[in-house]
Amino acid sequence: MLYRKMFRDMKHNAMQFLTIFILAFMAIFVYAGIASSNVGINQTREEYHKTTNLASAWIYGTGFKEEELAKVKEVAHVTGAQLRSMMTTKGEGEKKPTIYLYMEKENSITKPYTMAGEPYDPKDTEGIWLNNRFAEETGLKVGDSYTLTYNDQTTEMKITKRIKGLIMSPEYEYYIGDGDIDVDFSKVGYAYMAYDEKQMIPMNQMVLTTDKKDVMSLEDSISDALNGNYAVMVDESGVSGITVLNDEMAQHEAFAFLFPVIFVIISILTIMTTMNRVITEQRTQIGTLKALGMKKRKILFHYLSYSFVLSLLGAMLGLLVGPLVLSPLFGDFMPSMYSLPEWKSGYTISFYVVCAVVVIACCLATYHSCRKLLKINPADTLRPVTPKTGRKCIFERLPFWERLGFSNQYNLRDISRSKLRAFMCLFGTISGMTLLVAAMGANDSIKYISDWQFNKLSTYKNQILLNENADSKKADIFSEENNGELLMNAAIEVSKNKEEKQEDKETAGISVCEGKGIYKMMDAKLKLQEFHDGDVALTKKLAEKLGVKVGDTIDWHLYEEEKWTTSKVTMINRNPQVVGITMTRKTFEQSGHTFVPTMCITNNETVTDQKNELVKSIFTTKDIKDAFDTSMASMIIIVVVLIIMAVLLTVIVLYNSGILSYNERQKELATLKVMGFRTGRIRKLLFKQNLWLSLIGVVIGTFLGKLLLQYMFDSNGDSFDFVAYISIPSYLISAVILLAVSTMVSVAFSRRLKKLDMVEVLKGLE
Repeated sequence: MLYRKMFRDMKHNAMQFLTIFILAFMAIFVYAGIASSNVGINQTREEYHKTTNLASAWIYGTGFKEEELAKVKEVAHVTGAQLRSMMTTKGEGEKKPTIYLYMEKENSITKPYTMAGEPYDPKDTEGIWLNNRFAEETGLKVGDSYTLTYNDQTTEMKITKRIKGLIMSPEYEYYIGDGDIDVDFSKVGYAYMAYDEKQMIPMNQMVLTTDKKDVMSLEDSISDALNGNYAVMVDESGVSGITVLNDEMAQHEAFAFLFPVIFVIISILTIMTTMNRVITEQRTQIGTLKALGMKKRKILFHYLSYSFVLSLLGAMLGLLVGPLVLSPLFGDFMPSMYSLPEWKSGYTISFYVVCAVVVIACCLATYHSCRKLLKINPADTLRPVTPKTGRKCIFERLPFWERLGFSNQYNLRDISRSKLRAFMCLFGTISGMTLLVAAMGANDSIKYISDWQFNKLSTYKNQILLNENADSKKADIFSEENNGELLMNAAIEVSKNKEEKQEDKETAGISVCEGKGIYKMMDAKLKLQEFHDGDVALTKKLAEKLGVKVGDTIDWHLYEEEKWTTSKVTMINRNPQVVGITMTRKTFEQSGHTFVPTMCITNNETVTDQKNELVKSIFTTKDIKDAFDTSMASMIIIVVVLIIMAVLLTVIVLYNSGILSYNERQKELATLKVMGFRTGRIRKLLFKQNLWLSLIGVVIGTFLGKLLLQYMFDSNGDSFDFVAYISIPSYLISAVILLAVSTMVSVAFSRRLKKLDMVEVLKGLE
């Protein structure tokens, strides 16, 4: 009997209950769709890292000995350690690809993952194991012969080996060639081979595993074991091949939780307003059921079943459809930038937990709506509801109340009487406007960042990448011939105080320019500033992490050197794609370091002597800008999702609010018609309230939209310093879209108003 009653009630209030179903569906649809991609990737990575025994820490130096390795193995909590040598070599082919070559005597830590051919054997001196993505792009296969060339100014060495297998390494989930402007697997790769004692190549890396979660807490003990004979020690956070994908996953997770929170809140508000009205209308039925002996618990479960059934069905459908629809959108672009053995979607128990949370939240909202009425005695519930004592609403205390006119007074009183419905409408429009502004602003921000980078900072015509360990004297001559400015980019470790704990030290980069003005600097307020010898600039994000301001000192050292340098910060600068410190060549050399140019930038339209032995590759500003635009392409997916969610959310909330408002005020509206109010005037009366709430939502959402967009950018990690910028046209377009949706929803109720007549009033008075 009660089940039939439930379905009759749902049919009678179809749109309100359909709204609850849709909101529950959308909450889980978005969450499961985005999260399933993340779960699949994380599951693959976890298995990948476990299979390959990914290192816990990496120690870099100029050369480690077996005796030092033995001492590190004896350090408490170190479960394994091994030595290896890493060299940057050149491969065969027109593009002169960069190949990072690892040579080992043993391989127990960070083992290559075999994709084809034989498993890696560090004892096999005849073979080489090549990165499979590089092999795919260049047409190489198992059994081919391949030659690498190593040149460090003092030694030139050619290594020719037969490809025994194609591999992947967990250290290279993301990688890009030095100086490359975009991911291109045909221009960069990595390889493993057996260590050759005859070549006398130093073991410049030590990798280790530990059973401690706080890996860097071991540095003091390891430093003692090595007598300080190393340059830097890092954990996973210092390996860009791992952290870039970590940052991508973190951004996806932020979005996965954002939408469900919004939809669940609106679901709760919708359920509370809908069930309040349904239960109030069925007051007599509830009293009759209680008078017939039905227990309160059974009646309570009956009304809880409304939200339980609808939210459960919506959540389960979202759980089923979300991964099938949204997960492929994110899965399409991820493999083009990142490298994993496989790409798949995944499920975890958390999906069902989130579903349960949504359903429980909806049921609690229903319980809150009906618990008060169930406490009333059956005899009282059978009597008509005692009218509430009339009293002034808060708006009637306004000094200009009498001058507001009938329609304004009517709507303000209605808002005061129906606070929950008004709040639901307001929250929905705020959420919709916030998402719209963030979506429209994402495109503006990308254009703004592009203008900031390429029209204000990188205004040079050509960027010439130099070969590794380029001779500085020859580079000076080449730079003068092209009216250019030499730059040096290198990895550093920086700290407010070198004596601080390792967790207070940051991995960053150093940019060394010649101060000729081609390489430009902007302060924290994005104003161009002159940069002189003696100046040391620290990027804004890094300064905030270190707690440093202008006038403070910082300690830093190059990755390949053990010597720490102390510098005084003279400027806080900003650059969208640079995090670290900047100084001139003279300042760098005066601190005792050798300037090794990695790049030459010039305002010349053409580059002379392009076949110079120093030249690695040449990029025009257009090439760099095109690569930047390509890297931002993934934002399109987020923008599309935001716009769809914003419009859908606004339509659902406003339409549901309109239905509730209409159902609650049928008697009032019919009475107004009897009193001579035309349908058009009543329509304007209702539209005015909708417009007020929408305008308030527009204003508040305008500010929240920019905060959401900045949060989106900040969740992308510390490697970028993007600024959320939203143009006035984007604000206006967002507002127009939201107000247009609001207007269309209001127009949708015109037909209902036309059907109101005296019969409705008479029914209400019986």
